[in-house]
Amino acid sequence: MASSVGPEDRVAGARPRLVTRPLLLRCVTVVGSSASFYLLLSVVPAYAQSAPGGGSDKAGLVTGALMLATVAGELITPWLAARCGYRVMLGAGLLFWVLRHWP
Repeated sequence: MASSVGPEDRVAGARPRLVTRPLLLRCVTVVGSSASFYLLLSVVPAYAQSAPGGGSDKAGLVTGALMLATVAGELITPWLAARCGYRVMLGAGLLFWVLRHWP
C-alpha cells in the first residue's frame, strides 16, 4: 500500500531556520557598535603623542587608562548583565557611543 505525504506533514517535520530576524539584528548591532571602536582604538596613543605637550609618556598613560577601563568593564559586565539584561546593556552602550560622537 502506497502512502502519500501531504504538505502539512512536510512542514511539521521541517527544521527551524538557522538565520532568524533577531539573530540578524544582533549581528548588525555588534558589527555597527564594534567597527568604529576597534578601528580608532589603536590611534588613541598616537593622537596623545602628537597632541601639543604630548610625548611618549602621554601615550603610555593613555594606553594604561584604556587597559584599566577594559579590565574594569570586564569585571563589572557579569553583574550588569544579571541586573539589567543584555538588551538594555547593548542599548545603553550604543546610546553612550552616539552621545560621545555627536557633533
